[in-house]
Amino acid sequence: MLHGVEGFEGWLPFHDALAEQATVYAPAHPGYGQTPCPEWVETIPHQAVFYHWFLQEQALAPVDVVGIGIGGWIAAQMAVMCPQHIRHLVLVDAAGIRPQHGEIFDIFITPWRQVIERCFYDAPHSPEYQRLFEGNSRNLAAP
Repeated sequence: MLHGVEGFEGWLPFHDALAEQATVYAPAHPGYGQTPCPEWVETIPHQAVFYHWFLQEQALAPVDVVGIGIGGWIAAQMAVMCPQHIRHLVLVDAAGIRPQHGEIFDIFITPWRQVIERCFYDAPHSPEYQRLFEGNSRNLAAP
């Protein structure tokens, strides 16, 4: 389970649902939150290499990968680089993939609160949004 640009949110209810049927790994990407980032990890392909190395070191491949937002971009890159490591691939609102219609939403010129709110179908009524962001301005600060 690869998280989006908003960062690692911790264990969420949908992780519980997935864990009913499979072992779930929900890591924080290198450089997010308190996770150290190796100097060489500078791009999405570098993140994909990092996760491939993790899969090899832990002897986990082939795996099912779910990627959300930027995690979807990393997951798609993983599938292109080493398809033998990926059994199933699920992309949820994957960043970095050109849509058939319209433009790519630019997170770098958009106010961070709007970026976070767009990560949710209905942010004001989402329990996860309320728990993680509402009333917690630190979580809404730009990374």
